[in-house]
Amino acid sequence: MVSFHLDRFRSLLVYTRDGGDLAKIVLTLQALPAPALRVLEVTVARPSPSPILPELFEGKAPLLTRISLRGVSPGPWTSPLLAKLTALDLDIMPSHTRLTYGDFHGLLTSTSWASLQNLTLRSIPYQLVARPNPVTLLPSLLSLSLISYRSDHPLFPLALDFAVPSLESLTLQQERPGLERIGWPTFASRAASRGKRSPLYPKLRSLSLLGLPIKGMGRAFARTCPDVTHLTVADDEFGDILYLLEPVPLRRQPSSSSDNHHAMAEVAWRTLQSLTLDSKGIVMSKLHDFLQRRTKFGCPISKIFLLADCKFCQSPGIIPPSGMHETEISEVFCAS
Repeated sequence: MVSFHLDRFRSLLVYTRDGGDLAKIVLTLQALPAPALRVLEVTVARPSPSPILPELFEGKAPLLTRISLRGVSPGPWTSPLLAKLTALDLDIMPSHTRLTYGDFHGLLTSTSWASLQNLTLRSIPYQLVARPNPVTLLPSLLSLSLISYRSDHPLFPLALDFAVPSLESLTLQQERPGLERIGWPTFASRAASRGKRSPLYPKLRSLSLLGLPIKGMGRAFARTCPDVTHLTVADDEFGDILYLLEPVPLRRQPSSSSDNHHAMAEVAWRTLQSLTLDSKGIVMSKLHDFLQRRTKFGCPISKIFLLADCKFCQSPGIIPPSGMHETEISEVFCAS
């Protein structure tokens, strides 16, 4: 029986068909402490409606560091249960949830979040994020992922409700590319506006934009996180990706030395080292010319990973732009 060995468990994975099955298990888990538990994953396959998961283990799971909830909404939990939480993954079905705004906001503002390092939110119900929210400070957060499965609620602007001074990795993903009402343009424009005075994400090094229209982002967005070194983009419009990263020459100042090898230019993510492209229209000749221009202005990219249509690609290898730098295309995956 689960109850007999629960005090020894380090990981507990609960998978049920519906809320009724989960309720039976919860009765046992509520009454027993879990002194060794580090990982808790709960999945409800058919959440209609999404059940509320109450606090478990009598609130006594002192080593619990990772929680993943799929198809189930977290109920009011006290800070002792979340005291050492470093990773939280929430996937709440928007049309089936019974979670109240107060419960959701209370979870976000729990003082225990001072330890949170990794946060993943998948299709959080619109009614929980539609109203203006006070900024939530997550001082230790290193990685934030927002993954949207639907088009009827703007998930991505939620990222602006978090103050994340330590953030190093940001992933924004639309599972169904082409959907419009996803809040992406709103997030991009608001982030760019806030980043005019100072970077919104000063420590961000890894940025992933998946299934989102890069064309609507604009170059100003790069100023929100100027020191990105690893960029992953999934967008069928290959030209829009290059346009974003293309150096824009500035007028040479009268005092500029003619011996300066790197002409002055405005460059998005000047420190970019690794670029991963997922685009059906990648043309190697255009990519080669683009890399040459980046190198000319003193911001070469050292490594590129491609997911592309075979008819446009050459074999993996080295592209030497003007002999100034070597860019390694280390992997080419063929989509067809």
